[in-house]
Amino acid sequence: MPITGKQRAQKIDPRYHARKDPWIVRKRRLGWIGLLIGLVSSGWLLSPRGSSHVSTGALSRVHQPWNEQGCEECHTSQVPIRSDAWRGEHPEFVALNNMACSKCHPVGGHKNDSTRKEVLASEACNQCHREHLGLNQDLSDVADNQCSRCHSNIASVLERASGSEPNVSSFSTQHPAFRFEMKPGDPGTIKFSHIQHLRPGQPKTPGDATAKKREHLPTKDQDRYQVDPDSQLVTLNCADCHEPDSTSADGAAALDHKTFRPVNFESHCSACHGLDGIPHGLNRALTEKAIADQLPVELFKFFQQRGDTSQLDPQEIQEKEMRLKALLSSKTEGCAKCHQLALPADPATDSIVEPSNVRKRWLLDGTFVHGAHRMVDCKSCHAAAYRETGSTVDSEREADTIMIAGIENCRECHIQDAKKRMERASSQTHVASANCIDCHRYHIDPVSSLPTAGTLQ
Repeated sequence: MPITGKQRAQKIDPRYHARKDPWIVRKRRLGWIGLLIGLVSSGWLLSPRGSSHVSTGALSRVHQPWNEQGCEECHTSQVPIRSDAWRGEHPEFVALNNMACSKCHPVGGHKNDSTRKEVLASEACNQCHREHLGLNQDLSDVADNQCSRCHSNIASVLERASGSEPNVSSFSTQHPAFRFEMKPGDPGTIKFSHIQHLRPGQPKTPGDATAKKREHLPTKDQDRYQVDPDSQLVTLNCADCHEPDSTSADGAAALDHKTFRPVNFESHCSACHGLDGIPHGLNRALTEKAIADQLPVELFKFFQQRGDTSQLDPQEIQEKEMRLKALLSSKTEGCAKCHQLALPADPATDSIVEPSNVRKRWLLDGTFVHGAHRMVDCKSCHAAAYRETGSTVDSEREADTIMIAGIENCRECHIQDAKKRMERASSQTHVASANCIDCHRYHIDPVSSLPTAGTLQ
């Protein structure tokens, strides 16, 4: 027989609500305890000593003075440090945080003239420069994805995109060729053959009788250059002309040097290319005066100093006179041997030759540090300067050839993927990273960041 509703109701104690449930009592007590702990903790975190507990880690070395005190130097009260906090982007937070950074770091934006203003307004300093990651954190160590988020689709951030701008996602897979590869040709006006000068004796053709031996050099320069022990031919190397732009305290070449000092005629050329006493670098009027001063009185003094006062060789005097006059008149010797003559003469400077126009640097959009590549042989990147040939060299044609290897040569050592880099390291001596910041800096103009006096060869 089924149980009725009345029978079910009789099983329930009508005073059940008056009894205390032990589990409900426990829950209420735990709730009050949790609330009390929350209030105490909140009060502690809002106190000067407790505020340090909200930090995600120690500050980097450069900001260590503010590690314990001084949070307000970077943080504004009630303003999140991230621009995407509290649902959605807040440009006003970016501006406030960037203002705090700019008090000590007055740096500009990135390509302000060509980047969309709303993109620049959303770029917070701390988005790329991560703090609170420990004492040894390098704030300039920006992750590649911070660069590629714009450069992988560069048209989306440019104010006026032409459609020809290259997208860059990584050095190894998507990166344009270097600018000098895309526009070959040396803008310099100096006619110079690296191939000839790296041959023993520097002859135009290997085995030529004009090859220079140690005895052919002025006495002061005979111990300066290397000499082949068998043939006594003068043997040059890159360091004879290309000197690092800086030196360490003990006089050794600095390992972090970026450029090389300009090639100087008196220091690097005069041993083999003397001008018969005429100073190098004078304008036309001063050169003509210097030549006139040598003829004819100074020529006789020249032979007298040699001790040939009894027998002065008229032919030798005449040959020197011809050499002096050829400095200005010859189309192949004298000034024209290395320089492009100025035609017509510049009335403002009265210059004999066109400006050398030797490029100070070749990687215009990035920095290259020669000192960091000191373990690599010059030939690895400048193989064209060592090219062997049995024919007479063409200095003018060769001078127009840029003897620098392109991006594919760099990729042999610079590998972005860590796993592939480790695999290559097992069979290759020199392996390096290929991060964006290895060659590029956000706030620095690469063209103006290097000393103007240096030249990259």
